Amino acid sequence: PAAAAPVNTDEPLSVLRAAAELLRATGMKIGYPCLCTSLCTPSHFFRLAAYTNEKCLEVTEQNLNCLQRILEYNAQHGFNFFRISSQTVPFASHPICQVDWLKHFSSKLKQIGKFIKEHDFRISMH
Repeated sequence: PAAAAPVNTDEPLSVLRAAAELLRATGMKIGYPCLCTSLCTPSHFFRLAAYTNEKCLEVTEQNLNCLQRILEYNAQHGFNFFRISSQTVPFASHPICQVDWLKHFSSKLKQIGKFIKEHDFRISMH
């Protein structure tokens, strides 16, 4: 039997890159929501019963670091739209969350915000 032709696993990404370039010329931005699991998972979470302030800060730090990696990847590949997961800061709006995560991560959040502005990203969150 004849050998199968090698599969180009980068082909779907190439098609998306080409589409992103065409859309950028029109002013539109292409992207995707929340996850880029080939890089990392920006929405780690845990059960409410396991909540501690330390756990919240640990998981939030993981999620923000992953978000930064995804945004850097997106900038390199022409994806200028991204929806940030509402799980980025676990239990942020729940009464159990007594840690001042906004103050704790203000430097990292400013760094991410600056990167978003510099790369003219369209960002949403729900």
